Amino acid sequence: PVACPSHLKDRPDLAMVLRRAQLPVIDSTPQRARCPGAPVASSNRLLTVANRLPVRRTEAGEWKTSPGGLVAAIAPFLRDREGVWVGWTGEADDAIDSFHHDGINNRVVSLTHSEIDAFYRGFSNGTLWPLYHDCVRPPEYHRRWWWPYVDVNRRFAEQAVDEITERELVWIHDYQ
Repeated sequence: PVACPSHLKDRPDLAMVLRRAQLPVIDSTPQRARCPGAPVASSNRLLTVANRLPVRRTEAGEWKTSPGGLVAAIAPFLRDREGVWVGWTGEADDAIDSFHHDGINNRVVSLTHSEIDAFYRGFSNGTLWPLYHDCVRPPEYHRRWWWPYVDVNRRFAEQAVDEITERELVWIHDYQ
């Protein structure tokens, strides 16, 4: 099963990827999660898709687990279930292969400088972040951000689909 936030219905690009993978989709909104017969994924492998990987590179070039809240919350489940995390290293043009660190398989999505500007700093942080945080600042809308956002999300989705198995539970986080 694939757990999806309810707003995925408005994301035809990711919905298409999930249909192509031919997996059932579970709406994980609280109302549906309380419905009788809702599947429980206690032993399923966990695949996380988030903007950043759960690691960062030190000055010595070694990987170190990131201190963020999402990492602290989800990493134990990933370690227990041979999980996979799909994300970006945080550095431009970081064309490295997938790697294993601290019990988690990391699938790398490489971003160029221009993709970071349009996808990450632009549409994700300039448009979506304010909308998801009660407009603490006005969102910005620039057409030049849209297609890089779509293209980068497609690459995230393709990496995720390559990892999805029949009993996979997928957590899509951030603005993917």
